[in-house]
Amino acid sequence: MKDFFIVIVQSIMAFFGSLGFSLIFNVKRRHMVIASLGGMFTWMAYFVCKNMGNNILLSTVIASAFAAAYSMVAAVRKKAPANQFLIIALIPLIPGAPLFYTMISTVQSEWQQSSHYGQELIQFVLGLAIGISLVWGIEKVIVNWRRKRVRYSSH
Repeated sequence: MKDFFIVIVQSIMAFFGSLGFSLIFNVKRRHMVIASLGGMFTWMAYFVCKNMGNNILLSTVIASAFAAAYSMVAAVRKKAPANQFLIIALIPLIPGAPLFYTMISTVQSEWQQSSHYGQELIQFVLGLAIGISLVWGIEKVIVNWRRKRVRYSSH
């Protein structure tokens, strides 16, 4: 029950955090809620994966892949660029705490702590890149396959 309450509160905060960034990035008003819901669902995906015992890298890959897929679907439905949905959906995954703790540990010459937080930071960043790349790569393969199929079927 406690975990359920935590995921609900954190998801609502992820929605409002994403909404704030959609205001900062001048996302069109009609797209703000959809983009912010992407942030909320992305955080939920990360939270669930992390609480299932997965490491940071795998949890971030899954959550960022979800965000990339969500942004593509939202872009098609709203006839808008996918990037505006993707950037807002990824806001909750930005590794602010590991970056801060890596820097503060480095400045204070606490090399073991700095290394620990630096490794977490690298896992977050790699997870974001891998998840987005996987979804966009798969989408590109599917689009090329469909084009070839249509081209050969019309001959």
